[in-house]
Amino acid sequence: MFIASTFRGQMRRIACLVGLGAAMSSACDPATSGEDRHATKSENQQTDVIQVMAADIPERVQILGDLGYPIYTVLQVDGTWENPPPRSKDSEIRFRVTHVNGRKLEPSREFSRDRVRSAPGGLGEIPDPTAGDTWHVPTCVESGGMVGFPPHVWEEFDVRLPMMPYNGRFMTHLYLSDEVQVENATDNAQ
Repeated sequence: MFIASTFRGQMRRIACLVGLGAAMSSACDPATSGEDRHATKSENQQTDVIQVMAADIPERVQILGDLGYPIYTVLQVDGTWENPPPRSKDSEIRFRVTHVNGRKLEPSREFSRDRVRSAPGGLGEIPDPTAGDTWHVPTCVESGGMVGFPPHVWEEFDVRLPMMPYNGRFMTHLYLSDEVQVENATDNAQ
């Protein structure tokens, strides 16, 4: 159940709405803090829009990333690089995160190659991924922001809608340290 009577409860609710796009009581329950916070929105659910000032992020409003933790939380992740499905429009390799901080992530989360980056600040480069490689990342941070414009904005500009997969939504990126431990798929086959 949401704690709507306190400011802290409202902020927790906002974090779930913004970060995951759904409001499920188990996802935002303070008692499950640090546990699985993933929620999905069924077709029958309606979510109230809550407006917050951008200046309130991240001090007063926490946004939960795709991994279910507040943005800028230092995490340890494990996952496998996969080729896209055969009939996918996207031909880019993707990183499927299966574990966060040693816990199995249900369901796993997928990040396209362009959403997995080396940490800024000259900490080194991450290895080039190959489909089938398993990565253990001891230091990772999820960050994010708004990308593109929603269709109604393009209509106002009288511009044809560009072909962008994340047009007008909040998108996260994984920033990894250069301490990535790689278990190559080719090494396992031998």
